[in-house]
Order: sequence, then C-alpha cells, then structure tokens
Amino acid sequence: SIHMARKGILGILGLGFCLCLGMTLAILACALPNENWWPMFEVVFCILAPLPIAAGVALTARTGAANDVFFKSQPQNTFFLDVGLFWSTALLFSGFALPFVFAHSKVIRN
Repeated sequence: SIHMARKGILGILGLGFCLCLGMTLAILACALPNENWWPMFEVVFCILAPLPIAAGVALTARTGAANDVFFKSQPQNTFFLDVGLFWSTALLFSGFALPFVFAHSKVIRN
C-alpha cells in the first residue's frame, strides 16, 4: 500500500541523514588540533561493515519468495548469509569499541 511505501522511504531517508551526519561528525573530529586522525578508523569500519552481508547475499542461493535478507519465508541453506551477518556485526561492534581501546591504552590523550 502507499502508506507502507511512504514509511519505507522515510526510513531510508532517516538512515541516509544519520549516515551523513555521522560521517560529517567523524571528519570534523579529525579537524581538532594535534593531528587527531584517529576518528577516521570509524569511517573505515562503517565502509567495511556492509561488505560481508553483500558477499553472503551473493553466495546464498535464492529461490522463490525468499529474496529478503532478514525474513526467510522457506527453509534454505543460509550459511553464507549468516556468516556475513556475523562478521558485519563483529565489524560494527569493533568500530564502537576501538575508541575505548585507544583511550585505555593511552593512544588517545585528553
């Protein structure tokens, strides 16, 4: 229906806005004095995170109505898709944890 399509488009627009805002803030964080380029690691993780999901979708055989990544309508072999989701989640958590590791090891100083 039209209401569901509008809801999907608003969701995509909201995610795009958040992505642009996050990338802008990461790049602005690098503009701080003392050559602070550590936030660019976050950008690398954000770029690499979707790649395992894309590889998993490409390697998983699709038949019939089972073309959605997260809602499987029939039993099928989704090993590669599950591995891709696992590694993508691991990359995203690593991206969030990296600043804490840097701060703990005194790589990032106040």
